Amino acid sequence: MAEPDKRPVTLEELLVSSLAQSDALAKLLIEKGLISQEEFMQKISEERATYQKLIDEAHCPAGECAPWFKRIRSGYGLLNKHEAAGQNF
Repeated sequence: MAEPDKRPVTLEELLVSSLAQSDALAKLLIEKGLISQEEFMQKISEERATYQKLIDEAHCPAGECAPWFKRIRSGYGLLNKHEAAGQNF
């Protein structure tokens, strides 16, 4: 058996690996009829909201985001209506 590669993994490589594994698992579950495409998309939407809330709480204590974090969220269209209006709550 070959020795495992011990070199450090980049964040990009880790992300690609994680996405490929998730994609393959989802496709298998859908192909086998264990879940539907609609169920999968609904669950992704729910999980995204959960993770976004955790990120927001970590980077926006008391509702005030750091300026760099607002720029990132703005670039991805993730500002809420108060932030988009320039209000902090």
